[in-house]
Amino acid sequence: MFLQMLSMSMWFLCGFFFHKAFSSMLQLGITSNIIQKATNDILISLVFIEQDIQFIMESKKLILKEKGMSDNDIEHYSLIHEKNFRLWREKIIITFVNNYPDMYKSKFVPFNNWNGAAQHVNNMIKQNKKVAK
Repeated sequence: MFLQMLSMSMWFLCGFFFHKAFSSMLQLGITSNIIQKATNDILISLVFIEQDIQFIMESKKLILKEKGMSDNDIEHYSLIHEKNFRLWREKIIITFVNNYPDMYKSKFVPFNNWNGAAQHVNNMIKQNKKVAK
């Protein structure tokens, strides 16, 4: 009777540990997929925001020219905005990379600057187009 109880207890403990191990692995996989999807969506949004800002800056140059601002003043104004814009883009990516969970960084963040992030987004878009065809 004692050996039967001991055997049942051992099987119960084995089942409990296997359940915990497999559910943890499943949860890790689900978390990984969520983080990857969120990362991709954030990067695509950042690239679209960057494109919108560039369009606005170009539109502003045209408006300033129509309002009579000199070409030198517009060029000076544009250089200042382009410098600030470059700094903004780099700061966004550096902050993103530095705050990314270390466990997933090497798998989902294969870049460390704006150009690398933009190239990563372009590659994602190309892959999705191939899948969609």
